Amino acid sequence: SGGHWNSCNSLNDIDSNIAGNHLAYCAYGTVAAWFFRWICGIVPDSSNVSHAGYRHFLLAPMPSKRLTSAEASVCTPAGPVVSSWKRTGSKLIWNFLVPSNTTASIKLPQGFQLTSGGENFIYTDNGCITAQPGQYHLKLTCFEDNSDSEH
Repeated sequence: SGGHWNSCNSLNDIDSNIAGNHLAYCAYGTVAAWFFRWICGIVPDSSNVSHAGYRHFLLAPMPSKRLTSAEASVCTPAGPVVSSWKRTGSKLIWNFLVPSNTTASIKLPQGFQLTSGGENFIYTDNGCITAQPGQYHLKLTCFEDNSDSEH
């Protein structure tokens, strides 16, 4: 069965009376993965086996002009990884949590520059940014048209 796209009843609830209706349909997970990875920017780092279990991960949200805010969290063995942002005009507030005993590579959203909050980052010669465990509150300003692109 390929699942159903008409699975909701008039109350916007899942209609259990439709034959073949199930919540294991692959599209549900695909949409969630897209939201976590692209909108909120929580990406596991699979480049090295020592990074498994979110010991090291990437935070790289892609704020949309069509959304004013987003928030997601992932439960990991070290604790929750959280990424949330709120956009008001050309200003963006990005809050994230890096759990104990982990690190995160940070990629600022395209078209934005950091105006405050990156004091505890570790900057490398190649331009990479690393965040140690902790809560972060970043303020960013849009410096170019970062119009929505399709992902």
